[in-house]
Amino acid sequence: MKKEEDGGFIALRGFAFQFDKALLEILKNPSDRYQIENIQDYNFKDHAVQVKYCATDYSKSQRKAQIKGFIIKLLKAFSSDTSKKYCIYTYYKGVPEEVVKLTPLELDDYLGKEKGKFTDELKQNFIANFKIIFAPDFKEQFNQIIENIKIHYGCSTDHAICYHAIMVSYLERLVIKYKRDEAAQRSCIKKDFDNLLSKQQEMIFRTGYQHILDTSKYHSILRKRYFNRRLFSPKERLFIIEPNPMCESTLVL
Repeated sequence: MKKEEDGGFIALRGFAFQFDKALLEILKNPSDRYQIENIQDYNFKDHAVQVKYCATDYSKSQRKAQIKGFIIKLLKAFSSDTSKKYCIYTYYKGVPEEVVKLTPLELDDYLGKEKGKFTDELKQNFIANFKIIFAPDFKEQFNQIIENIKIHYGCSTDHAICYHAIMVSYLERLVIKYKRDEAAQRSCIKKDFDNLLSKQQEMIFRTGYQHILDTSKYHSILRKRYFNRRLFSPKERLFIIEPNPMCESTLVL
């Protein structure tokens, strides 16, 4: 009996892979503004990218059928807006990393019976503005992001992992905050992350500093009030110390 797949887990991993890819691109192109879940999974300038993560063992024919569906979707989008460059960024278990540019024959082979629905001119223009990237797996991409965060923010691996969590949460909030008709506002630039992390660092520092400062001030007050020899003699000091209940008490007069 074939083991059932955990659909929820697969969906969440797919979103995580998508956000990680967008984050990696933002770090590599800090001056570009990116939109998340708008035209495609993410887009910037004249580029629109569809991200897919497939960790299941698919046969070559199954993989081809899936990619065909992605291509048709992007080809239809291209027919409505030929100013965009489209990309499928996808991971398939067992498929090596590679950037693929299709020939007219390869595109028709993917389209199969659907090829007659598109003009030769449209398909030719699409080929010139389309590529498939077979991506690294989830963990390898994550490691790439952590290394980029360490470089950009001059931090340790542990801090980079914390920063990554903060940055991904920010992207998630962008998608949740704005509805589909407000999708254009799901945008960010690296500077947004810089400001976000700066505020987080400042908040952590201020909280820690305040705690230390208050403790120090408290100790200083205690010293001045109860341990200033110029104000009190030793006999005037009273110390109340709670004994260990397991110890025998002895009254000394």
